Amino acid sequence: MVKLDTMARCCTYSPDGTKIAVGLGARVGRGRQKKDGAFLLLNAETMQVLFEGRDSRHYIRDAKYSPDGKSFALASMDHKIYLYDAGSTVLRAKCDKHNSHVMAIDFSDDSAYVQSDAGDYEHLYHNAMDGTNFRLPSQLKNVNWATWTCVFGWAVQGAWPTYSAEAAAKAGAKGLPDVTTTDRSADGKLLAAGDEAGELRVYKYPCLAKEQESVTEGAHVSHVARARFNKTGTHLVTVGKRDRAIMVWRVVQAPPPEDKHADKKSGATKTGDK
Repeated sequence: MVKLDTMARCCTYSPDGTKIAVGLGARVGRGRQKKDGAFLLLNAETMQVLFEGRDSRHYIRDAKYSPDGKSFALASMDHKIYLYDAGSTVLRAKCDKHNSHVMAIDFSDDSAYVQSDAGDYEHLYHNAMDGTNFRLPSQLKNVNWATWTCVFGWAVQGAWPTYSAEAAAKAGAKGLPDVTTTDRSADGKLLAAGDEAGELRVYKYPCLAKEQESVTEGAHVSHVARARFNKTGTHLVTVGKRDRAIMVWRVVQAPPPEDKHADKKSGATKTGDK
């Protein structure tokens, strides 16, 4: 355990598990915090503070290490993504093309690119070395992503509610609930999605079709702030924004359906107890 002098909103482990990057700052009715926008690097074993830096003056919403461990990125409320060299902790570049606060970021498998979501429903792509923006998303259509925690993008489009007059009438004045968090399992087979209504859904990944079949659970009283699989994909953790609850879910893989005609096809005779 480590006591911080400013509230934290996000953290991430380095790929080798030796460090934890923590983004500081929050607003919960107390106004600005004295270190909004700062970040810490902690020793993962001792929780000792190894480094403290600050290049933003607005709180940090998301943090990610690159898969090769050479870089880490911070997503800020000031509409920017800050890219750092992990070894020297020097600020290498800024991604400044968003027009609203940056909510989520992911690195590509080769650590060369960053995708990001903003509060104005904008999804952008940047070069992870110099922060250059790719104006045409099709330039990165064949890129594989090390993680997928963005709520926008081709691979998660089916997780969003399908608009219809019936669905809109049922939702009433609140409207259809936005997807607030997603996470792809480490094996790339499952996608977890939480929404504003507190519902948790697990899909097959990629989730492309409208109204794609899912396992659905009522998770929290309202917004699901975060949903994350563990490394082995055996469990899923969700955090509620309003109820302040942390829930741990066990992932159970359903057995494949039995082929009733298998014995007839093979000519075998099925024996055994009833």
